[in-house]
Amino acid sequence: RAPHAPSCASPGRGPGHELVGIVGGNAASTGKYPWQVSLRRYNQTLGRWMHKCGGSLIHPQWVLTAAHCVDLYNLKPRDVRVQMGQLRLYASRRLTEVQQVFLHPRYVFAKGGADIALLRLKAPVTLSDRVGLVAMPPASLKVPQGTMCWVTGWGDVKHHTGLPPPYDLQEVMVPIVAKEECSRHYAGANSTPIKDDMLCAGSEGRDSCQPLCLDLAPAWRSPSGTT
Repeated sequence: RAPHAPSCASPGRGPGHELVGIVGGNAASTGKYPWQVSLRRYNQTLGRWMHKCGGSLIHPQWVLTAAHCVDLYNLKPRDVRVQMGQLRLYASRRLTEVQQVFLHPRYVFAKGGADIALLRLKAPVTLSDRVGLVAMPPASLKVPQGTMCWVTGWGDVKHHTGLPPPYDLQEVMVPIVAKEECSRHYAGANSTPIKDDMLCAGSEGRDSCQPLCLDLAPAWRSPSGTT
């Protein structure tokens, strides 16, 4: 979540669109985020596998993503594919099949917390300079207010404005925002309280609901999988 411009509600409308986005970002450089993957759903009308959400490779056979990306009724593992090792969406037709989908047992809906899922791939992928793993932090990790983090993805670049071709992976640096301040920004009749398992990050003109990472020596860490 971010305290300004809650773009997470913008609808996906086609290539380069998803439910969430990167606002105020720039194109990422090759090999900087080798764990970044694109989750795909097959579009019968277009006859192709379309981008749905981002995710992070945490093991050669496991992808971490948001539960709301794979919580459709009667969704089967065969309905999901994964692209990895690419900065541009649709630059390659090579996709990895999924064997199992695991939603957090407490997940009900995105704003209710526990919005996290694991995808088990049919086979381990080969790691390289473009396909790598993001480290998982200890459960005890506390991320102080003001800590700068990176978020990456292919979503909307402005409210209801999709990422234009050639759909380059975007990155943006955002600060962690205190839960109390974030709750004030989201206060309202239709708002949902910020849960204990959520991280709030963002600033004016810089916003995202994408995989979030901390650059903690000696490795990048993903404290929440997705924000």
